[in-house]
Amino acid sequence: MEKVVTMKNFNYHAAQLFGYQLEYQLILLTKVASMCGSILYKNDAKTMRIYKQEFTSHVARIATHASQYLNNSLIFAWPYTYNGILQEIMMRRLPNPENVDEYDLKMVAIRTREQLMLTGLPNNVYQILIVRAEGNNYESFFEGTGTNCFFDKQHKGFETMMCRITFNSSSWEEQFHVEHRMYNQTFVAEKLNTTIVSEMSKLNLGTKLQVIADSLKTKIGKDILNGFSGWAITRESNHTKCPDIKLWSSPYNVLALESITALSYTNKGSFTQDCEEFRFFFFM
Repeated sequence: MEKVVTMKNFNYHAAQLFGYQLEYQLILLTKVASMCGSILYKNDAKTMRIYKQEFTSHVARIATHASQYLNNSLIFAWPYTYNGILQEIMMRRLPNPENVDEYDLKMVAIRTREQLMLTGLPNNVYQILIVRAEGNNYESFFEGTGTNCFFDKQHKGFETMMCRITFNSSSWEEQFHVEHRMYNQTFVAEKLNTTIVSEMSKLNLGTKLQVIADSLKTKIGKDILNGFSGWAITRESNHTKCPDIKLWSSPYNVLALESITALSYTNKGSFTQDCEEFRFFFFM
């Protein structure tokens, strides 16, 4: 069973197929055992009854153990197996971090999403952020409010954030719930942008990113931040000109509304100071 889940990268359909095959084999085995018991104990009804009870109990334990093992394996695949899939695709398609554009990052996100939809438990959807994180002038901050977001910091020239939510497309109630959250997030974005612009204008150039994050947490408030699965800040600075941060944001592709609130702020600096480019992300 271990090979079923690991060799197939925790593929849900492969695990499901194995479950069906095992169920079929256990049914056949039960029929054969019943026939053998009928021949061996045809004149001993009591022994035949005990034999059937014991055999049925063994089969039930096998089925229960297999089901629990496969289900737990798919559950525990998050987040590291999922992140491994993303990193593998990035290594294949982005061999040189210094030479990428938004299209390259977009294609990585698309290919990754295709694989993630087959990984782990069903009825989950995923959003992905990929940021080029080259050089000493790049910094980032990430904070999650639960277990549904994963941040991979400074991996081979890139940083990635991945989040998931449960979404059953056949349930109109679930669709309404997700759409309602996304709709409310559009109004929260206006308040976030106002708060960020106001607070950033008060901070000195070069302020530590953790200090900026702590200040924003206080101003934004826990009630709003706890409504997101996680949030992140990236900062890149450059002296000769304002930096162009290479990134791709890929929200949940289930509804027309956005699930990642992306905001920006530029501190242009001066002749003697670097220009700082900030990006702020809030993940549903």
